[in-house]
Amino acid sequence: MDWHFQSSAAEADVRKLKGVIGVINNIVIKPNVQASDVRAKLKAAFARNAEIEEDNITVTVDGGKVTLSGHVDTWGQDSLAVDTSWSAPGVTQVEDRLSVG
Repeated sequence: MDWHFQSSAAEADVRKLKGVIGVINNIVIKPNVQASDVRAKLKAAFARNAEIEEDNITVTVDGGKVTLSGHVDTWGQDSLAVDTSWSAPGVTQVEDRLSVG
């Protein structure tokens, strides 16, 4: 799949089926974009969001893995940054190294 939300949605749909007692999600996200494109898209998304001070967040991309480092003021901003990172196409993993407070 291309997007993390597709994998999550598929897992959620299977969990709802009658008789299912457990789900292991082995769906693989294809990192089909350039790292520089992912980084630029995330920085632009952070800049558009008034809740996040994008200058305080460093985005590093290695293949499909996004690492966020730096500082945010609240846990809500942390969650928003992580969720925004997952929304980029080709992201297979998000490592949250943001400090909060």
